[in-house]
Amino acid sequence: MLFRSIENAEISLSVDGNLKIDITQRTPLLRVFLPSGESFYIDKRGEFMPLSENYTARVLVAGGNISSTFAQASSFNYDKVKTNKAIADQTLLDELVELSRTIENDSLMSCMIDQVFINDKNEFELIPLICDHKILIGNCEDLENKFNKLKIFYREGLNHVNGWDTYASINLKYEGQIICSKKQTQTNEIKTPQP
Repeated sequence: MLFRSIENAEISLSVDGNLKIDITQRTPLLRVFLPSGESFYIDKRGEFMPLSENYTARVLVAGGNISSTFAQASSFNYDKVKTNKAIADQTLLDELVELSRTIENDSLMSCMIDQVFINDKNEFELIPLICDHKILIGNCEDLENKFNKLKIFYREGLNHVNGWDTYASINLKYEGQIICSKKQTQTNEIKTPQP
C-alpha cells in the first residue's frame, strides 16, 4: 500500500554512480466514513487514498448519507468530476471536497469545524469543535458568503446572548438571513408524593 501514499517519485543516477530518490507523499484532506463501516481518505488533489496502517491523519471527518464505496470511487478525481455535470449530479463527493478545501483555506473555519455530516436531504451540516450546535449550510454554493455570515453571527450575535450553547442549530442556507433554533430546555420537577 506504500505506492498509494506517494504522490510523485523522481529517481536519478549521478555521474559518479549515486542514486538519488525524491519522494513527495500524498497529503490527506478529508477522512470519509461510510454507513457500511468503510473508511478512506481523499487527498488534497481530490483523489482517493486508503487508510494507513502506521498513522491516522488529523483531518476533517465526513459521514452520513454517502453511498459511494472506496472500490467504486477509487478513480474519482474532484477536478475531473467538477467539469462533468452528469457525473457531478450523481455524487456528493465533489461538493464534499470543495467544502473541505474551503474550510481548510479559512483560518477560523479550519480551527473550528471538526466534522461534516450529510443528512437525508443531501444537505451539509457542519459540527463545530467548541460549541454544542450544528451549522446547516445546505449545498456548497456561495460558501464564502455563508462563512462570512457565520463569522459575523458569532462575533456580533452569540456574544450578546447567554452563551455559545444557546442554539441547537444555525441555518445558513438562505441568502441574506440566519435562522437559529434554540435548544429545548428540560425542567426536572421533583414532585413530592402525596399521602
